[in-house]
Amino acid sequence: MAQEQLVASQAAGTWSRVGGWLYELAKTEPVHLQGFVQTVLALVVAMGFQLTTNQTGAMLAVSASLLSLLTRQQVTPTARPRDRDGNRLAHRSAEGERR
Repeated sequence: MAQEQLVASQAAGTWSRVGGWLYELAKTEPVHLQGFVQTVLALVVAMGFQLTTNQTGAMLAVSASLLSLLTRQQVTPTARPRDRDGNRLAHRSAEGERR
């Protein structure tokens, strides 16, 4: 009984560390997280999880869509970048002048 509890607590600790790693990855590198998740999904299918081609495509499309929402919240658009207060960020050339 005690050994089972120890194994369960070790497993919970491992999953907690994995969850923390994924959370940090989502905050700092959302595009890498998107690639990681889609790679794992494709690997699961390749290793024998029985899905049709249409189901696999749908699963990857939905995951890409959901993860792109997360990614979009974490990155700054380059067309018209703004700070958190809504002020326009000025682009500086290599010489340091504003354009």
